[in-house]
Amino acid sequence: MASAAAHVNNVIEEREIQKCYWKEHSVDLTLEAMMLDSKASDLDKEERPEVLSLLPPYDGKSVVELGAGIGRFTGELAQKAGQLIALDFIEDVIRKNEKMNGHYKNVKFMCADVMSPDLNISDESVFKECHTKDESGNCYELSLVGCKCIGAYVRNKKNQNQICWTWQKVSSQDDKDFQKFLDNVQYKCSGILRYERVFGPGYVSTGGFETTKEFVKKLELKPGQRVLDVGCGIGGGDFYMAENFDVEVVGIDLSVNMISLALERATGLKCSVEFEVADCTKKFYPDSSFDIIYSRDTILHIQDKPALFKSFFKWLKPGGKVLISDYCKSTRTPSIEFSNYIKQRGYDLHDVEAYGQMLKDAGFEDVIAEDRTDLFIAVLQRELDVVEKEKEEFISDFSKEDYNDIIGGWKSKLIRSTCGEQRWGLFIANKKREDSLTEDLVAFPEVELPLKDLDFIVITCFSFLFLFSIVILCFFNSDSTIMAAVDNAKVLEQEREIQKNYWMEHSADLTVEAMMLDSKASDLDKEERPEVLSLLPPYEGKSVIELGAGIGRFTGELAQKAGHLLAMDFIESAIKKNEEINGHYKNVEFRCADVTSPDLDIPEGSVDLIFSNWLLMYLSDEEVENLAERMVKWLKVGGFIFFRESCFHQSGDSKRKYNPTHYREPRFYTKIFKECQTTDGSGNSFELSLVGCKCIGAYVRNKKNQNQICWTWQKVSSQDDRGFQQFLDTVQYKCTGILRYERVFGSGYVSTGGIETTKEFVAKLDLKPGQRVLDVGCGIGGGDFYMAENFDVEVVGIDLSVNMISLALERAIGLNCSVEFEVADCTTKTYPDNSFDVIYSRDTILHIQDKPSLFKSFFKWLKPGGTVLISDYCKSSGTPTAEFASYIKQRGYDLHDVEEYGQMLSYAGFKEVIAEDRTEQFLQVLQRELDVLEKEKDEFINDFSEEDYNDIVNGWKAKLIRSSSGEQTWGLFIAKKNKE
Repeated sequence: MASAAAHVNNVIEEREIQKCYWKEHSVDLTLEAMMLDSKASDLDKEERPEVLSLLPPYDGKSVVELGAGIGRFTGELAQKAGQLIALDFIEDVIRKNEKMNGHYKNVKFMCADVMSPDLNISDESVFKECHTKDESGNCYELSLVGCKCIGAYVRNKKNQNQICWTWQKVSSQDDKDFQKFLDNVQYKCSGILRYERVFGPGYVSTGGFETTKEFVKKLELKPGQRVLDVGCGIGGGDFYMAENFDVEVVGIDLSVNMISLALERATGLKCSVEFEVADCTKKFYPDSSFDIIYSRDTILHIQDKPALFKSFFKWLKPGGKVLISDYCKSTRTPSIEFSNYIKQRGYDLHDVEAYGQMLKDAGFEDVIAEDRTDLFIAVLQRELDVVEKEKEEFISDFSKEDYNDIIGGWKSKLIRSTCGEQRWGLFIANKKREDSLTEDLVAFPEVELPLKDLDFIVITCFSFLFLFSIVILCFFNSDSTIMAAVDNAKVLEQEREIQKNYWMEHSADLTVEAMMLDSKASDLDKEERPEVLSLLPPYEGKSVIELGAGIGRFTGELAQKAGHLLAMDFIESAIKKNEEINGHYKNVEFRCADVTSPDLDIPEGSVDLIFSNWLLMYLSDEEVENLAERMVKWLKVGGFIFFRESCFHQSGDSKRKYNPTHYREPRFYTKIFKECQTTDGSGNSFELSLVGCKCIGAYVRNKKNQNQICWTWQKVSSQDDRGFQQFLDTVQYKCTGILRYERVFGSGYVSTGGIETTKEFVAKLDLKPGQRVLDVGCGIGGGDFYMAENFDVEVVGIDLSVNMISLALERAIGLNCSVEFEVADCTTKTYPDNSFDVIYSRDTILHIQDKPSLFKSFFKWLKPGGTVLISDYCKSSGTPTAEFASYIKQRGYDLHDVEEYGQMLSYAGFKEVIAEDRTEQFLQVLQRELDVLEKEKDEFINDFSEEDYNDIVNGWKAKLIRSSSGEQTWGLFIAKKNKE
C-alpha cells in the first residue's frame, strides 16, 4: 500500500512539475515559446511540412492530436481528417488553438491531461506494452513502418536527435518478412558489432575505411551536394563524406539495428547526416533530389534491380552520379553449394556485365562495370589475417562460436572468389545533364497503408541534452480508443516475472559461468572479484546487506570482515547453493527475497553498507528509483551504497534466447541516486554524496570495454557541503559548458590545442606497448583514446567531474581500446607505489591548492625510470593585478610562475626537470581557436546560444589580453624518476 501511495504521489508530482514548466513557457503563446527555440519561425517552415509528409493516409478518418499546443499541426490535420480531437493540458494554449482553428467544424478542442484516468475516448486499451486483444481473442501488435531523423534539424543544427516513428497495428500472426529476418538473423546487434570488428569502426562493408576512401574519391564530391546512401549500415561512410567534403548525406537501411547504432555513433559528431529506417524498393523521393547515390554491398538483397535502378535514375539530378559496389557471380551456372548459399541468404546475384547492363537499361550513361574480385580477395585475406592474429581478443569480446563463424565465413568467401564463382563488382554511372528520360519510367510508388481496422501512430521524440519531451500524434478509426493510465502494478508484476524466468533459466547450472553469463568467467573472476572488493569502503565489524547475492561469489569474502551480513537473492536454488558454500559463516543470514517486494522489511538506519553486483540492470526504471529511496532509508548516516552494473551493452558472451536486461547509460544511475532524499522522524534531511565512480579495470584490460561501471555513495546530511566537485559539475564543467569547450578544442578534447598539442606532447613520452599511463584530469578522454589506440598502452583516466567522466564513457563506446575511467579526487586517491610508467596531466593541476603533496604522490606512483608530463596555467613572478587576482579567486585556481612550478617537482624528488614557458605557443593556439570560432559564429550560436558564444569569445579574448601582457603564462613540465 505504501509503495502504491508513493507511486501515486510521484506521478502527481511529475504532472505538477510538467504543468508548471509549460505554464511558464506558455506565458507568451508564440511559436518560439512552443518550440523552445529562438529560430523557431525558420525551423517551422522547413520542419512542419516534413513531419506532415511522414504521416500515413488519414483522409476522412478519426484523428486524435495529443499535446496539440497552440495548433502548429491542428489546422493542417483538420483539413484532411474526418473528425479531429485536439488535446492539451494548458488551458490558455488550447484556447489560443481554438481561436486560430475553431473555424474547422470537424475539430473538438479539449483541455485535458493525457495521463488522467478520467480521459475517455472509447473502451478499448491501445497502449499496453504494444499488444492488445479484441473480444474474440485475436492478438494485435505494432509493426514498424518507418523511423527517421527530422531532416530540418540535421540540416540546420547538425543534430540527429529529432526522431520520428510510424507504426501500424497488425495481427500478431502477420509475417514481418525481410526486415525481421535482417534484424533477427543476419544483422542482429551482436552480428553487426562482429562485422564492425572485422571491417573497422563504423563500417560493415568490404574493406571498411580504405575502400570507402578509394571509392568516394571517384565521386568528386563538392560542398553542399546531397548524397543518398542506400544500405548505409552503421554510418561510417556517411560520416566520412559529411565531415570531409561538407556534403549532406541521407542514409537509409532496412535494418532497425543498423540505424539505431548509426544514430548512437552520430552523437557529438555535428555533421549533416540524416538516417532513416526505410525499404529502398518502396521509398519515394521527388525527382532530381540527389547529386549522388551511393551503395556498398547492399543491392545483392534486392530481387527487382531494374525497377530500383529506374528509381535511382529519377531521384538523381541531371549530371548526377551513382556508385555501387556489390556481390556478383560468374557467367557460368553456379554450383549446387553456391546456389544453396545464395538461396539461404536471399541474394539476387548477376554477373558484372549483366549488372552494368541493368544500369544502362535504366537510362544511365558512361557506365563503368569493373570486376574488382582481385581487390576483394586481397581485402578478405587481410581482414582474415587480422582476425586470426587477434583471435584471443576477439573471442574474449565475443565468443569462440562468433570467431569460428566469422573465420568460416571469410574462408568460404575466399574459396568461392578464388575459384571464380563469387565476384565483386564496382559500378559507376552518370545521368545526363539534360534529363531525356521519358515520363513512362515509373519509380516505386509510395506505400498506401490501409486504415481499415488499423491504428497508426507517429511519434516524434524531442531530446535536448537532459530535457526530453514527447509529442504524440495518434490516428484511430471510430472503434479505437486510448487509455493513457496503464495498470502500473500489473506492468511491474510482468517485469518481475520476466526477470525471474530469465534467471531461473540461467540458474539451472549453478556455476560462476552461469552467474556471470560468460564462458571466460573463471579467469575473469580471479581478476575482477578482488578488484571489486578493493573498492569497498571499510566495513570491518559492520552491518552489511548483499542484494542479489546469487551463489555467493562475494558472500564468503564479505562475511570474513562484516559483523553481520544479510545475503539475499530472489532465486531459491541460487541462495540455497550460496548457503551450502558459505553457511559455515555464523554471521551470515541467508534470505530468499525480492528486493522490489513491499513486504521486504529492513529497519531504517540499521545498515552500514549495502552491496550489489549486477542487480539494478534487472529492474525497471521505476523499480530502481523506488529501491534507491528505500536503500537510503535503510542506511545509517555515514553508511555506504556500492553497486556495479553493465551499461550501454552486453559484456558476457553467453548465448541467450532473450535478454530482458536494461543496459542503461551511466548517467541514469548517477541521476537517480544523486536525487535521492529522505527525512527522519525529527525532520532532518539526508541525501547521497558520490564517493567514487569507475570502470572495472579487469573488463577494460581483458575485453577493452568500459561498460562495467561501479558507484560508491555515502549517506550524508543534506546540509553538508559537496565542495569542489559540486562546483565543477554545476558551474565550470556543466555538460553544456563541456560541449562548448569541446567545440573549441576539437572532438574529444577540453584542453589547450586539442589533438595538435596532444600529439606534440605525447611524442615526448616515448611510449612503449604495454606501458601504464595515469591521466590526471582526463576530461572527456580524447588524449587517452589517442595514446591507447596509437601506442598500445593502458591508460587510467581520472577526473573529479562526474560530467566529464560520463561523457568520456559515452565516447568510449565502440572504440575497443584499453582506457579505464574513474571519478576521483587526485588529492585523496591512492595507488600502490610503482604503478605507472607515465603520469600525464593537461591544464588541470591549476585547481590543486597543495601541489607539493600531489607531486610527492606522483613520485611514489611512478615506476623507477618513469616520466611525468604536465601542461598548466601559470602566472608571472610578482604580485598579480587586482583584476587577475579576482579571476584566480573566482576560478579557485592556485597559480605559480614557471620556474617555481618546476622547483616543486624537483623538491618532490624528480630529476631532469624541464620547465618551459610555452606562453607564445599558448597565444598562437588561443588566436587560432578564436579565429575559427568567430568564423563559425552562426553555426556555434545555432548549436548553443548567443550567450554561450559571447561567453566563450570573451573568455578567449580575456586570456589573450592576460597572456599578451605577461600576467598569465602557460608552462610545460617534464621530469623523470631515477631508475635506481
